[in-house]
Amino acid sequence: MTFSDPESPIQFVVCTSTLLEGVNLPAKNIFVLSDKHGNSSFTKIDFENLAGRAGRLTYDFSGNVICVREEANRWADTTRALIPRAEPARADSFLVNPANNRKKEYTDIARILRGESLPGTPSADQQRSIEQYASILTLHQLDNQQTPLRSYFLDKVKDGRELLRKAAASVKVPTDVLRRSPNILPEYQDRVWADLTSGSAAPLVADDADLTDVNTFLNVLSRLSNLYGWRATEVSGTDPLMPKKADADGWERRLYYWALLMRGWVRGDPISRVISSSIAYYTQRGSITYRDYTRDESLVKEPFDRNSAKHVNLIIEWTLRDIEGGLRFRIIGYLQNFFDVSLMALGRDRAGINVATLVEYGTTDRRAIQLQEVGFGRSVATELLADHDDALHFSADDELEDFDYEAALASTTLSDEARAEIENIMVKVKVDDAPA
Repeated sequence: MTFSDPESPIQFVVCTSTLLEGVNLPAKNIFVLSDKHGNSSFTKIDFENLAGRAGRLTYDFSGNVICVREEANRWADTTRALIPRAEPARADSFLVNPANNRKKEYTDIARILRGESLPGTPSADQQRSIEQYASILTLHQLDNQQTPLRSYFLDKVKDGRELLRKAAASVKVPTDVLRRSPNILPEYQDRVWADLTSGSAAPLVADDADLTDVNTFLNVLSRLSNLYGWRATEVSGTDPLMPKKADADGWERRLYYWALLMRGWVRGDPISRVISSSIAYYTQRGSITYRDYTRDESLVKEPFDRNSAKHVNLIIEWTLRDIEGGLRFRIIGYLQNFFDVSLMALGRDRAGINVATLVEYGTTDRRAIQLQEVGFGRSVATELLADHDDALHFSADDELEDFDYEAALASTTLSDEARAEIENIMVKVKVDDAPA
């Protein structure tokens, strides 16, 4: 049972700024004791990402973020400016004080539940938003929750009650799984359930799979794209995962790109090596396509030149964006949902490897995962295991039992980044735990 589960006995979670790293951990109240992420001050994106954890989707309309000045040098003018206002903003939603005669959002939800297209040309964000409300509404029906969304829907959609009954009756995947992934339509999760409960059911990645082989990840992505309907769900919006008008070869090339990126990330390659792999991919492809708004035709396709600073800088920008936004945000959601369904359909012994965990931490080394769970960054965890493993003590099951951080700090080869993280995590813990 997880912290985000409404029935979880866990009431509080204390953690470091690792909370910023894409972890799905919503809470009603967030207390922020520092304005730093590691050694760096919060950026606007950092703070908004953290603040976004406040409020649990499907349970709360709002959450609270309380910034506490624990130390005098925290929340200076620059970072204090990130806090937008002292008074709560007025909610602007069709669920809050809706106009009596406004039905559009609810009739759009009804269209999604019927399997129909939305009218006009909705943006990708609008499409996803309505689909997510449809998923949440179906879950409310399954749980028999009397929520404002369900009440307004039944009031404003003529055949809403029967439509909801049919939508809920058609769902085969367990509601516990649906509750963890309300952003994925139940029909796609049902496809996965049907696939895994068929006679030829197989996990996404078997326990003995070769995680150094790019084809392992290419097969993963091909299976995900088919079952979750990526040709409909992941081809629009800002930075889509897949090309909208690609032929079979173009589709396969893009999947291969994501497979290369995933393989490099989960095997623990440093960012520089992952970027080099992306440059090699474009070199082999032979061309690069990008937008140049200084030209009449903004979409430009050129032969790729690995000696061009412009081309290389574009690859660096795209690779970093794709690791965070594509791999560790969009794709990881599908990976985790597939594994959640696998646990229910196949059982733990047959569910295979949880690739979502490998993508979250960027490693296949359980010891590196343990260090990151303590609060160390990915690169520092890799450094400690490679150069200071004599200071680390793990159990036979690769659980961290002890860390002689004083020995590590005494080393002349310790990087400044690692030294700062050790002092921030280990030394501060020792001071805080000391008797008064």
